[in-house]
Amino acid sequence: MKKYIGYKTVGWDSKKKRAFSLYDPKITYDAKRGKSHKSSNGLFLGTTREFSIDYYSGQTDYDDLLLTCEYNETDILRGDPKSRSGEVVVKEFRIIKVEVIKNEFKIETIKLKTLLDI
Repeated sequence: MKKYIGYKTVGWDSKKKRAFSLYDPKITYDAKRGKSHKSSNGLFLGTTREFSIDYYSGQTDYDDLLLTCEYNETDILRGDPKSRSGEVVVKEFRIIKVEVIKNEFKIETIKLKTLLDI
């Protein structure tokens, strides 16, 4: 069975240690290596790391997590996993790596606000 790699960007509330969907923050993810996630409606994954970061990160006031995921060819509902700038929708994926993406814009905004308050 052929396996592919995809990337999912999710919000990360570091104080509550909670990873959440950017589409619906009520949906949470157990963002641990080795964990599997399933949905009969499908789960969106970017086909490249760069696409996932560029297209999805920075959409909330929180940091993000980049989940590197593995999925089987038989789990693909839509999309082309060989596309360099797109998405696939899969029934199931397994997390193989987790990275924190710092929301730099938020940090710059806070610094700017501090300067304006002086």
